[in-house]
Amino acid sequence: MRDQGKALEAIATMLAGFPSSNSAITEATAMAYLRAVDHCPVLAIEAACTAFLRGQVRGHNPDFPPTAPRLASLADALGEAARALAHGPRLVRYPIGAAPPAGTVALGGRTDDWRGPSRTRLIAGSTS
Repeated sequence: MRDQGKALEAIATMLAGFPSSNSAITEATAMAYLRAVDHCPVLAIEAACTAFLRGQVRGHNPDFPPTAPRLASLADALGEAARALAHGPRLVRYPIGAAPPAGTVALGGRTDDWRGPSRTRLIAGSTS
């Protein structure tokens, strides 16, 4: 991990935010957490630590720090979400009438059966 210092700082800050277990937290504890998340992007680790500190993680008891695997799980999920957003949707071209390529969805969620707007002309003054 390139930014190990930033990740360790985020983990230490998160652990310090749980005073009920401050006496049991050592440098070895922080290093164990770091090892659990060392495959995750630093921004995902920081976001996961912040979510635990703010009590935003559903099902987590805010009186105690998360376990290292729980922190790693959230950091993994946040990192994966960031990667998905970074790549974003792609436009795929294929012939009219052909089936779209596997794994794609028609723009706007429509299927190829959609025929477009009605061909009915609107007459001035009409309500439809």
